Amino acid sequence: MFFTNRFYSFDFAYKKELYFFITVVVAAFMGLSLYSYNVYDPSWFHYFSDPQQTQNLCGMFGANIASVLIYLLGTASYLVPVFIVTSGYLMWDTSDFKEEWERFAAMLGLLVSVSVLVTVHRIDLFHSSVAGGYVGYGMTVLLYRLFDQVGSIIFAYVGVYASLVLLVRFSFIGTARFLIRITSQTYDFLVRHRVAQRTYAIIVFVARSCDTVVRYCWKWVDGSAFDTPEPATNFAYEQEQAGSRWEPDQQQFSSSGHEELFEQQAPPAHEESYEQQDGIVDESGSHAVEESKSSSYGLPNLDIFIGVDDQREDKQFKRELEERARILEEKLERFGVYGNVISIKSGPVVTLFEYQPTIDTKVSKILALEDDLAMTLQALSIRILAPIPGRSVVGFEVANKKRKDVLLASVIQSPEYLEFDGLLPLILGQNTVGEDVVVDLAKMPHLLIAGSTGSGKSVALNSMLISLLCKCTPDELRMILIDPKRLEFAPYADISHLLFPIVTDPKQSVPVLKWVVKQMESRYEQMSHYGVRNVFEYNKLAKAQGVETFPFIVIVIDELSDLMMTVGREVEYLITRITQMARAAGIHMIIATQRPSVDVITGLIKVNFPSRISCRVTSKVDSRTILDCGGADKLLGRGDMLFLDSTASVLRRVHGAYVSDSEINTVASHIRDQRVVEYLDITEELAADETDLSSEDEELYKKVVSYLDSVEEISISSLQRAFRIGYNRSARIIAMLEMHGLIMPADGSRTRRVIR
Repeated sequence: MFFTNRFYSFDFAYKKELYFFITVVVAAFMGLSLYSYNVYDPSWFHYFSDPQQTQNLCGMFGANIASVLIYLLGTASYLVPVFIVTSGYLMWDTSDFKEEWERFAAMLGLLVSVSVLVTVHRIDLFHSSVAGGYVGYGMTVLLYRLFDQVGSIIFAYVGVYASLVLLVRFSFIGTARFLIRITSQTYDFLVRHRVAQRTYAIIVFVARSCDTVVRYCWKWVDGSAFDTPEPATNFAYEQEQAGSRWEPDQQQFSSSGHEELFEQQAPPAHEESYEQQDGIVDESGSHAVEESKSSSYGLPNLDIFIGVDDQREDKQFKRELEERARILEEKLERFGVYGNVISIKSGPVVTLFEYQPTIDTKVSKILALEDDLAMTLQALSIRILAPIPGRSVVGFEVANKKRKDVLLASVIQSPEYLEFDGLLPLILGQNTVGEDVVVDLAKMPHLLIAGSTGSGKSVALNSMLISLLCKCTPDELRMILIDPKRLEFAPYADISHLLFPIVTDPKQSVPVLKWVVKQMESRYEQMSHYGVRNVFEYNKLAKAQGVETFPFIVIVIDELSDLMMTVGREVEYLITRITQMARAAGIHMIIATQRPSVDVITGLIKVNFPSRISCRVTSKVDSRTILDCGGADKLLGRGDMLFLDSTASVLRRVHGAYVSDSEINTVASHIRDQRVVEYLDITEELAADETDLSSEDEELYKKVVSYLDSVEEISISSLQRAFRIGYNRSARIIAMLEMHGLIMPADGSRTRRVIR
């Protein structure tokens, strides 16, 4: 009883001091929890199978506290520890707690106002779904409905101002008046004592002196310090008349001050192009500056690509994943497969459930349950990775009920693309866990794409073309577009990267591909002459010696099946030659088809395309044709694809990035405005190539003309058998016969009739 009375006899000041100490400890705990917050820590809002791996400095409890604050307030949750300490100080400092109620109300108002501003301006420090938490999001939605955007922002700033005035009890207007009065009195004092005029004269003198010193030092660095300088007035007048004011200073600045910046951001091919702009110094010491064409070319601005925030509710989505993991475990146990889901990795389109079975479980037994699990989980599609390469777990890729669109804007503005060190970056999209996928075409070195109609094949091609055009100038990359469908590549017409107009006639693709073969052989002769092994070494040597460099050439064919139906033999031969030899010459191919059958993707074509992409196909046979394995028939469509990289033997699932028609047109218009296209004319060259025959071929041609009298139909293969010649000579003779009107034109793969 004595101790109880003694406890209640504590003075009220000691109690206030105890309250203040408790608030400081609680605020420090919350601040430390927020500071060490990690999105991968298990909490009430993030499900993980291993709750022991917590990176928060305050443990599991701190991780949960931080997740709750971030869920409610977002970035504004950093104000909570500050307000807790302020509340403790107010309770300790005042004698009557009720007198400070307006300050507590001001704290609450300031917290809500700041959360609204954080939501509006998207100041997200925790990478959460809503920057200002769901309190700020809800208030923002309410204010938008009442006052619209401008009124909501004004209302939020007024709330911040009013809360600060009530909390601090400080008049900002009175302070402003005080500062204005002090400034006015100081100005009057300076005017009376003429201090301002003297100070201004000193500043002008120092500025002129510094300008003279800088000009002298600049000319000394440039090697012309002893030249007679022109008057400043004449220099400025001449620059203004030329329409390029201060152009010499800008050139020097761009070639020196920004050199390190270009070296950090651009790929090696870009670095070499900037080095080329610096020019070559001859023996007399004068600069022989050769301006590169790329100096006047500006790459498209990546801000034209507009992204959309993810509107998926994380809390509800997390519950769905937990429920699916539970159902997956229960269903497998019913079929005699025992184990646990050890990890859940959610992506934009599918979610990967990593399942660790018992040691005596057969993989074939799990693979046989694919259709049963798809029905149980009520999923559009399910794909089993048994096992995941390099791990003792089985992966279940289950389609999400609510799909998140993967936009090109989110990938092209990401560090994976901006800091990509490859030469020909291709944007594919995002993988199953939401990571951006960017690959280098120069390392592939060719790419084959297949997929049924509506699977996202053409959109993937457009994303790849845009990623190349936004990274490479026309001096670094030239393109040949072959579009038998006449629609897919129409927006790219007349861009300066094109070597020829867009080829829409399948028959016209043959001379274009023949030109590519000749260009490849010519490059090999040049590289052999200089003793280099590939185009990279040649370009370095060419820049050192002032010789013209070789740009990369990318050939894109949108529909291979149309070419194979009309000019199949010739196209197959030319594609095979290009894909076999053109890598070292800097020539690469991207071919797409919607019919991945063996008569379109022949053995010769397939073996020379180690890198392949398959969108959704209609059967397992088509999947095995393109990928040598099944799985593409289980894809979801709309850009969902399987990627087989030449540098790795493991299939990767990628969700293709979507680029809109308006974004394509904007990029193409920007390129057309930068430089006028200059097409190559190969009509005379091809005509001369077809008409010029060697003496041996002339004798053979006469024999073939005589041979036509004894047959009704003729073909390249029959001519080969009859005269025992190769395919090239036989094709050349057939072309000459058609040119002279002795046989009918080609009609697909049929034989040609002889004209009597």
